[in-house]
Amino acid sequence: MNARKHKVVPFTQPITSGGVGSVLALMFRRILKELGLDSKDRYDSLMMRFIQRATLLPDPEKKVAMRQGLATELLKESITWKTLMRGLEFLSISRFRLAVVLYHRDGTESVHSVDSPLLDEKTAGTVLSGLLKNIFFDLGITGSQYNELMEQYIDRSRTTIHRLQRATIRASTSKELLKHNITWKTFFKGLSFIDIPRFKLVMTLYHSRGKVTTHEVAVRLDDDEPEEAA
Repeated sequence: MNARKHKVVPFTQPITSGGVGSVLALMFRRILKELGLDSKDRYDSLMMRFIQRATLLPDPEKKVAMRQGLATELLKESITWKTLMRGLEFLSISRFRLAVVLYHRDGTESVHSVDSPLLDEKTAGTVLSGLLKNIFFDLGITGSQYNELMEQYIDRSRTTIHRLQRATIRASTSKELLKHNITWKTFFKGLSFIDIPRFKLVMTLYHSRGKVTTHEVAVRLDDDEPEEAA
């Protein structure tokens, strides 16, 4: 079955669907809005300068084509973590802090973060894996607690399952969560693994000219969607 193609959403329309990637799409729209770039004219003007600068880079034809494609990709209802990183490059972000405020089912909250320079597409997922490892460390998820969470996660995700199937799922899930470089979808799985119903994603951006801005999006994990529209 072919995956559904995500549509481009104009600035004048809210992002209301798109699965886990809609959270990142909403975050990028929130950043544009809070930087005063949420109009087609301002966005197109800045993007044109970004594309033109590619002519000064090695392999300029390839770089120009990639940046032209990015102009549309960033405005879709769902984007990947790699695309968001390219969006930060477009905005001349030199480094950033990625944080999550986790709202646990027992009513408590916890805050976890990681700092990173802007990374290329090949290494972008190391930021997410680093944050997930920080969460596990901060919450003391090791040994018997990790195994208990794994069994609960499998129970929540499957109605009926045989013992051998549990072993296979246990091994594949651990392998996925503990990779050095993960996707946004896998990061979501990590939060689901520890049974987080809601969280707030917070990005602090360090701009090339010294300005610092902070942007956030609230997420209901049970729905894989933002709690708010762009």
